[in-house]
Amino acid sequence: MMNANETPAAELTNVVAATPATAPSGWYADPEQGGVERYWDGQRWTDHLRPTDASKLPAAPSQADVEAEAAARRAAVVPDPTVHEAQAAAVLPVAPSAPAAAAAPEPPVPVAPVPVAPAAAPAVVPTIPGAAPAPAQTSAVMGASWPCPGYAGPQPWQAEDPPPLTQDHLMLSPGASGPAVAHLGAMLGYLGYGSSVTSGQNPHAAYDASVVDAVQAFCRDYNVEEDPAIIRARTLDTVGPWIWQALTMAVAKRANETPATGVVGA
Repeated sequence: MMNANETPAAELTNVVAATPATAPSGWYADPEQGGVERYWDGQRWTDHLRPTDASKLPAAPSQADVEAEAAARRAAVVPDPTVHEAQAAAVLPVAPSAPAAAAAPEPPVPVAPVPVAPAAAPAVVPTIPGAAPAPAQTSAVMGASWPCPGYAGPQPWQAEDPPPLTQDHLMLSPGASGPAVAHLGAMLGYLGYGSSVTSGQNPHAAYDASVVDAVQAFCRDYNVEEDPAIIRARTLDTVGPWIWQALTMAVAKRANETPATGVVGA
């Protein structure tokens, strides 16, 4: 039970935390652990604890206990003269000792040459069946032969001197239809790659399987690949800017080699 002259802990917790020297003696919430209260003797915290539950609160410590605890703390801080004497002796200057004679230098130890391991062979990356081939990473000069049947040089997007893109056709994939597909089929047919567009069996100019086969045959014969940086999902049936450019240049070459009869424009 709380005495009449004790202030409730809930009312003076903040006061003790802010200005503990001005708080009267009494039980307050322990600043270091929850669930208990610690006795404040008016100047400092004591070692007396009690649970926060009022039904389990012990009686306040007697004045004799408080004075005995304060006397014990004062005795604990009285300096021990023997300790000070030992500390003073530890910091006394020590006379310097005579310098030791310089040791004779030791002869150098011969170092055996370290054998150099041969360079490791480049790792071989396994090819995953069905995966699109990875584009070559080398850069070289194309020359003026591209595009042509059996071309074996770098692709335009790999070369140091790629040809300019002189056409702006849209990319085509299966399912497209219209004039662009009709123009694609006519260019392929002029180069000898027939489809339903050139045979007249595709009046709506749909990008059907026969047009896909013609595109793939042209790309195989002329070794034409699209830039994977432009077409993220690389498929052999997508006609992008470099297939269009290869068709345009191949048709122009064929037109210059043969009489101008039925030449398909770009």
